[in-house]
Amino acid sequence: MDSRTFSFLLLLGLLGLGHVVGLTGPSLNRPAWSLSSSTKRSTLLEATTSSTTTTSESTTANAPLPENVILYDGVCNFCNSWVDILLRVDFQQKFRFAPLQSTTGQKLLVKIGKEANDISSVVLVQQDGAQYFDKSQCVLKVVEELGPGADILARIARQIVPLEFRDDIYDMVAENRYNLMGKRDECRCSDPEFADRFLFD
Repeated sequence: MDSRTFSFLLLLGLLGLGHVVGLTGPSLNRPAWSLSSSTKRSTLLEATTSSTTTTSESTTANAPLPENVILYDGVCNFCNSWVDILLRVDFQQKFRFAPLQSTTGQKLLVKIGKEANDISSVVLVQQDGAQYFDKSQCVLKVVEELGPGADILARIARQIVPLEFRDDIYDMVAENRYNLMGKRDECRCSDPEFADRFLFD
């Protein structure tokens, strides 16, 4: 077995483990919005924004964004499981989360130079769009931000595995993520314990 095949199988194993951990941990899901099979992404966005009061919308619009915002695919089972895991291990509460399909997510995508409807990758946006990381760089940066031990693993991964190879593997998994781990009709939202970790407007 060559190193490329081994690395790919290892990544799939880690993704599968993360999915299992996300499903077996405490439930953090309650409906944020619902989608029928024929619902368009624009309808999903309208449903999100309509649930917010005028006052809260004004407050959110004027408030500065947190230092670290992770944008993720709101209907992807693996992405939601990954968010669940981060909520458990981010003891310093460094990260806030927003679905790529939400108003906040789309505004940030445009701010960093991406298309508003680009849901091809998770994205870590820092300093209100001053810099961002996507694909494998996002994953490793998030791991690095988690603190001692995790940051060492992230640095080792960067040194051992070339960026192009890492992103090739990421793209392969991302393009097949719905087939591998399924898709939901409801975007996950936090329970009251984690309500302040999510950005919706």
